[in-house]
Amino acid sequence: MPKSKVRKKTAYTPPPNRQPVKVKAAGPSHPVYKIVMFGLMLLGLLWLVVNYLAGHKLDFMAERCQRLIREALAGKKDGV
Repeated sequence: MPKSKVRKKTAYTPPPNRQPVKVKAAGPSHPVYKIVMFGLMLLGLLWLVVNYLAGHKLDFMAERCQRLIREALAGKKDGV
């Protein structure tokens, strides 16, 4: 069986030192973004509080609550 040729490896040369690149610092977010974000967060919190306290008294929330209760009870009867 013929012998394989030995390949010479080149000597390791470390990479050259790099100079750090200054990144432009991002400024603060636009005020409209902050207003919209906090407004939607407060709207969602208000929705949860109203749903928790008076969801059964409001028509559009009551139908959803009743449907969820019926589905939960039906699931328990089926053994799920």
